[in-house]
Amino acid sequence: IAMVADEVVDQTSYGSIWWTLDRYGIEFTPLTINNVRGSALNKYNVLIMPDGSAGRYFSALGSGGVTALKTWIANGGTLITVRGASVFASLKDVGLTSAKLVGSDDDEKGKANEDVEVDKRKEAESQPSPSPTPGTKKQPAVESTPNLELKNDKADWQPPILPPIASPSANAGRVPEGVPGAIMRATVDRTSYLTFGLESDEIPVLLSSGYFFRYSKEGTNALIFDANPKKPLTISGFVWEGNTERLLQGTAYMIDETNGSGHVILFADEPFFRGIFRSVTRPFFNSMLLNGAF
Repeated sequence: IAMVADEVVDQTSYGSIWWTLDRYGIEFTPLTINNVRGSALNKYNVLIMPDGSAGRYFSALGSGGVTALKTWIANGGTLITVRGASVFASLKDVGLTSAKLVGSDDDEKGKANEDVEVDKRKEAESQPSPSPTPGTKKQPAVESTPNLELKNDKADWQPPILPPIASPSANAGRVPEGVPGAIMRATVDRTSYLTFGLESDEIPVLLSSGYFFRYSKEGTNALIFDANPKKPLTISGFVWEGNTERLLQGTAYMIDETNGSGHVILFADEPFFRGIFRSVTRPFFNSMLLNGAF
């Protein structure tokens, strides 16, 4: 087992994974990006890429590093990516997963939904205003009496009521807003080896970003957010009204993509946030320990 340890990696993410592995007595080898690009990767069968900037990962690895990574996976290696590293895996120039990032240029489903919403708004705007009933007289406007009451201290600091801002470049709610932290309800695919040992059909998972991944078309969606949930996906925490739950529906938290003889396993968010979140410990360990059996 190896884990990327370089400037491109978020140190909090690296530390939480390190702490979890150490807690269970699992040893690993830290590798730099240069090691990943070179032949050192051939000594390992599992590589963990902690959270980090997708762009920085791509810049550091380069096309040669991406090719080396793909070759290693095709020959039986298992790549485990976390949050930003999962975004890296979904980049068009990387192509390690068939899952698309919600709101990205490649998100065809999101664009289709946006077109439907735009058509609905246009249809509503085109409806004529109801005309007054014949024979009714127009009532004169009643002048409001100015309120001369002095403001109290409480009212004095309250902000004025402003009209909503409608930017011409608004994305009509197609792109997820970043979530600072919420616990969401994920549905478990009990047929996947990754969920072996989980005893419930639902588990709580942490959501602390705006990275939502569509269901994989070619792989296994081991942990998902139901497309038609019978109850709210949010268990606790802050979410954006009209955005988070709506766009999270029909996405995956954990994805397993087969590539040649190997696997690419994506986590949409931090599995062990600061060492305090442990609901996906079994799936994470299954991805490392059972990788050669399926």
